[in-house]
Order: sequence, then C-alpha cells, then structure tokens
Amino acid sequence: IALPVRADLYVREQDIPPIPLRRRWEFHTKLELAVDQLNWLGIWLKGKGKPLWAVADGAYAKRPVLQAATKNNIVLVSRLRKDAALWDLPPTERRPGQRGPMPTYGKKRISLAKRAGQTRGWQAVECQQYGGRVTKTIKTFLATWRPAGGVVRVVLVKEEDGWVAFFCTEARASASEILEAAADRNA
Repeated sequence: IALPVRADLYVREQDIPPIPLRRRWEFHTKLELAVDQLNWLGIWLKGKGKPLWAVADGAYAKRPVLQAATKNNIVLVSRLRKDAALWDLPPTERRPGQRGPMPTYGKKRISLAKRAGQTRGWQAVECQQYGGRVTKTIKTFLATWRPAGGVVRVVLVKEEDGWVAFFCTEARASASEILEAAADRNA
C-alpha cells in the first residue's frame, strides 16, 4: 500500500512570470523538489528506528537525490541507465606500504550490456509484483557508482523485449526486495 504523504507542485520556469508576485513563487527543478522531500522525510522520521525505502523514477537517479537519501539514511531504489559508469569493488586490504584512506571505488569498469549479454549467471527468483507472485530471471551483483558515493546492489532483469537494470543503495538488499520495491512505485 502506498499513501501520498506530501506533494509539491512543479511549475516550469517559463510559466513563472504570469504567476502574480504576491504568490512569491520561486522556480525549483524537479531534482531540487525531490531533495527537499527526502530532507523533509529525514527530519520527520529521525530517531524512529525504522528503515525508510524510497523508490524513484530513473530520472531522479542523480547525485543530488542520492546524496540527500544517504544523508537522511534513506535507502533508494531506482532504474539504472544501461550506460551507467559502474566500477568493480575496491580492494579491502592494504598493499604493503600503502598509505592514506582505502579507496571507495574500484578500478575496473563494469559494462551492464556485457553482463546482460552473457548467458551464464542468470537465476530465477520469485517476488510479489502487481498483486501476484511472479518468477523473474535476474543477475545481481555489487558495484561502485560515483553518483551514489560508493557501493550499490545492481539487479539486471531479463524481460521479453530485452533487459532492464535497477539499483539499490542498500548493498545487503536481496534482488526480490529490490524488484518488489520497484514494482510498488506504481502503487
């Protein structure tokens, strides 16, 4: 069940001049409105001890929204561009003589298209989507992604007409949790 908690009206910049000055309407991009909502949720739910998951359209999978989600301890699930600049995981052990902080990102580029094109590694998972149990063919793995500021869980889903990619900022999330959350966005 999804219930609307808060909504903000988006007005295009070109439509601002006709609005009467007494309304004091200021232009905000859709990303700025999303960041404001995540910050509001973070304040509202602070100290409640419950994890909050937010599901966004792929257009909101950008650095400002991801930073706001991270700052407010909100797990974000969204579609991932097929050409997203993903990297492998960084090393967890220091090399002899290595100084400074451990790296946040890996050095090897991950191609989603190549991963999706490989025939091995696909598995079937059951999840609850759109009011029923379905079986999806998926691949899941961890990667680092600069807009998210670190590790994300990536889920590739094989569909009849190709494949789609989703990500979750909670690396421990299961593929079925991510797919269920992504489907609940339409609730």
